[in-house]
Amino acid sequence: MAAAKQRVGVAGGGQLGALLVSAGERLGIEVHVLDLAPRAPAREHAARFVQGSWEDPAALAELADGVDVVTIERDDVSVAGLAALVDSGVRVEPSPAALRVIQDKLAQREHHAARGLPLPRFAACDEPSAAALAEFGFPLVQKARRGGYDGQGVLLHPEPGIEPLQAPSLLEEMVPIARELTVLVARDRSGGHAVYPVCEVDVREQRLDLLTQPARLEPALAAAAQELALAALEGLPGAGIAAVELFLTEAGQLLINEVSLRTHNSGHVTLDANETDQFEQHLRAVAGLPLGSVRPTAPAAALANIVGSGSERGPAEWSGLEVAESEPGVTLHRYAKAEVWPGRKMGHLTVCGEDIEEVRARARAVQERVRVAAARQQEAE
Repeated sequence: MAAAKQRVGVAGGGQLGALLVSAGERLGIEVHVLDLAPRAPAREHAARFVQGSWEDPAALAELADGVDVVTIERDDVSVAGLAALVDSGVRVEPSPAALRVIQDKLAQREHHAARGLPLPRFAACDEPSAAALAEFGFPLVQKARRGGYDGQGVLLHPEPGIEPLQAPSLLEEMVPIARELTVLVARDRSGGHAVYPVCEVDVREQRLDLLTQPARLEPALAAAAQELALAALEGLPGAGIAAVELFLTEAGQLLINEVSLRTHNSGHVTLDANETDQFEQHLRAVAGLPLGSVRPTAPAAALANIVGSGSERGPAEWSGLEVAESEPGVTLHRYAKAEVWPGRKMGHLTVCGEDIEEVRARARAVQERVRVAAARQQEAE
């Protein structure tokens, strides 16, 4: 008799959820999805779709009914709802306690500081004001403690005069950055792990724009970045993919930026550039299967995000697809998002090759030609 299929419930059904569903199909794992949007990208191919909010404990309980494990594809899932599942005997990965720390940027900083890990200087700021910022000292970065992503909830203050965000915040020194790095780590249920090569991130408008694997680092520094990523995850239990963002300062020091306990935009490169991509790896980890190989399939790879252009919101219309299709070694991934608005992540492209500078340049060139905008605006352009 054939073994029953594993069933994994995923809280969140955006493009990450859709890619987890695809990975589940390859592995023979049923992926059940919870999302508020009736046309969520993950809905079409999910084994079961629950329409509801990942912040609603009742909706999370409905998702958990009939699955073997519940996991997340976003950071803002209800911790109380996940903890209630654990109390009722449902396996949840990562642990709600770890997610509680991650959801609050100040709590995350304090968690790392208590372990003596290297961080930018920081302070809590519950009631942001010009005086509070001046007391901390310029230049600084202000981050809302909760809810920010892709540059939202983040405000740079290079000097006095910029009105602060009006939300409980984390203030952080603006360190001189030579490189922004990401280390992807897969952790299994028994405490084993697999660490992907260090990636280098180019940021535009405070979001990932171009990523290269491997990062342009000396081997010893790359190994140190991987070790720091593992240290950053200590005390944050849970199986699955984790992404650890690091700064390399101009003085050559590695600092922890932020941690996510889920599949991550920086891990999209693994779809084309590693033997086991992050989505398959995440499902393997949470389902209790052996971790796959993280070995690169090419000496160099670059990923470029494709985001909504123009100034309007509306039905998505793509142009320049023939450029990506005709360019050797380029793979374009379009997310199942029917609507576009300025800055919304709509897809990405990957270029694999032999030389890191070559793949970076080729990815940039194709990225500049592939566009997606609201249909009416696309016509106007």
